[in-house]
Amino acid sequence: MQHRESRLVSLDAFRGFIMLMMASSGFAVARAIDRHPSILTARQGMLDDEAWQQFWHTLAYQFRHTQWTGCSFWDVIQPAFMFMVGVAMPFSFARREQTGQSAARRWVHVVFRSVILVALGVFLSSQSGPLANFTFTNVLAQIGLGYTIVYLFLRRRTFTILCGISVILCGYWLSFVLYSIPEDELRQVTEYLSEVENRDEAEWTQFSGFALAWNKHTNMAAAFDRVLLNWLPRNEQPSRGHGFLVNAGGYQT
Repeated sequence: MQHRESRLVSLDAFRGFIMLMMASSGFAVARAIDRHPSILTARQGMLDDEAWQQFWHTLAYQFRHTQWTGCSFWDVIQPAFMFMVGVAMPFSFARREQTGQSAARRWVHVVFRSVILVALGVFLSSQSGPLANFTFTNVLAQIGLGYTIVYLFLRRRTFTILCGISVILCGYWLSFVLYSIPEDELRQVTEYLSEVENRDEAEWTQFSGFALAWNKHTNMAAAFDRVLLNWLPRNEQPSRGHGFLVNAGGYQT
């Protein structure tokens, strides 16, 4: 009888749960509250009125993305996908090695998969216009960008992995701390947000002092995308003459 390959049931269950949550679109809880605010007043005048309103506010918060600071359940859906890929990789490549696949063949597979995932992410972001919309903030592109880097750490010593994690996290943090947006770029971004997008100044001035480096739209990652994404064709903001300036949600490559 042919041996049936066992599966990591916990990972399959986690994958199924996350896929179910994504497909549910948050059960439309947040939209229901926005469109039917009478839900909040349904228990008005009763003893449980305050608890009723708190329940729906909390539920709505957990099923929508936070504007910039904080974290909700809905914010961890994309990281959960990336976590699942990372957990699966050691098992997947161990199986490939056991079947006799060479190291060179595994490398070709890794690079090919990375390219395909990024290309699919760009394709899905390009459905609303005539150009390939080069943006890399959806989950497919994010996994593709990280896949090859993660492969470098497979089967490394714990010390090596911890050093790599420290370099990545500390380096990314330090790049934010050291970055200061040029005055001309700041003026261009803020004028666009206030005059074209009609956004309130509070959106990009949440923090001051040391935390200033993490303000929305004016941080290092946003500046990096203003360089990277303006090298590539985009469907977004095609008629305003601004090129790419901001991602409305503050998502960055």
